[in-house]
Amino acid sequence: MYRSLLLISAHLAIVVIYLACASSPRYTNTDWSTKEKTSDADSVKTQSNRQYLWQKFKRQEPLEKQEEEGQTAMANDGSQLKGLASFVADEMHGRRTASGEIFDIRELVAAHPTLAFDSIVRVTDPATGNFVDVRIIDRGPFVKGRIIDLSFEAAKQLRFVEQGTLMVELEVLREGP
Repeated sequence: MYRSLLLISAHLAIVVIYLACASSPRYTNTDWSTKEKTSDADSVKTQSNRQYLWQKFKRQEPLEKQEEEGQTAMANDGSQLKGLASFVADEMHGRRTASGEIFDIRELVAAHPTLAFDSIVRVTDPATGNFVDVRIIDRGPFVKGRIIDLSFEAAKQLRFVEQGTLMVELEVLREGP
């Protein structure tokens, strides 16, 4: 009788230990204050982001060839860039950016591959003269031929939400720290 009671309690202890280990969060944000779990879909997105980064930092074409393809062109004084802009909407809203900030599509923010974080950039539509000043908080775009990813609000102010992309001029108003 004691032996069967000891065996049952041993099995019960093993089950309790197993259940305690199984419920512990294994995939969490680095920000322990929010304690949000990431899903398997997030890890797939991370893998595809790695592929984008690999494509982005492979050997780049010379600037002359990029200018011919309309990717980017530097003004004579070096302060303005011309190229294709796109915008980011729902897929990034509420997620942490490369600068550590949470992306909000209602703010005037943008992603640029090389400008310092907190730089202020004036994005101008040369066809209409409309412009918007945005703050750089993320890296990107990782699509060939594009020079900046704007938030949805910035794209709305430049009036190219329906088009998806727009040829723009960038002017750095203030370099970040």
